[in-house]
Amino acid sequence: MNQMLSSYQHTAVSSIANSRPETLMVMLYEGMISKVKQAIEKFDAGQVVQAREAIIRTMRIADALQENLNMENGGEVVKNLERLYDYLITELASANRADSPKSSLYNVLKVLEPLRDGFKQLEQKQP
Repeated sequence: MNQMLSSYQHTAVSSIANSRPETLMVMLYEGMISKVKQAIEKFDAGQVVQAREAIIRTMRIADALQENLNMENGGEVVKNLERLYDYLITELASANRADSPKSSLYNVLKVLEPLRDGFKQLEQKQP
């Protein structure tokens, strides 16, 4: 069993390492969207601790994306992404503190879904 899991993990890591940047961005955004939706579901089920854990994971991804922006060479696109990531992190932090976080989480989805869709379009245009 451990050998099968190890083989699967190796294949998954190789797949990610060989992916194009657009594909990686789509994967990251999809992961964030999934965690935000999970947080909403967990809050609805009264599982506040699990909801907050999903929010924190989403914040970590957003933070990592922001930290890895190439501010020197990225131009206006990177500046806009930095502002969007700032907004996402602020909304996620607000959701994590709020008794009623769904509004902030839906705001996050309204940003993430178009970002994901934009990178999907870029991914499809690449040969």
